[in-house]
Amino acid sequence: DRVTEDELRMARREILGDLQTQWKERDQTESSSLADEARDHFLLAAPYVDDRDEVALAAALLQTVTVEDVREAIAAMFPAEHLDAVVAATRPAPGFRWPW
Repeated sequence: DRVTEDELRMARREILGDLQTQWKERDQTESSSLADEARDHFLLAAPYVDDRDEVALAAALLQTVTVEDVREAIAAMFPAEHLDAVVAATRPAPGFRWPW
């Protein structure tokens, strides 16, 4: 339960930014990726959503996610009785020194 509203806001921005980049670069998408989506649509009955609709749908859905939703999802994915440690880092802060 250490997730904050600011962290959720930053995550929303990052997700939407990634999707918007994907939309802008749609003409550069490898055909194998498009083929995979078509395969999943026909063989697995996975819905096909084009990039523009995916951005709009994600923007609408992300606004409905609350900090409590995220906390509950984390608790379900990482039950405390089975959790020793979870560490995630994108890059060390300037001046950071590893202890080893």
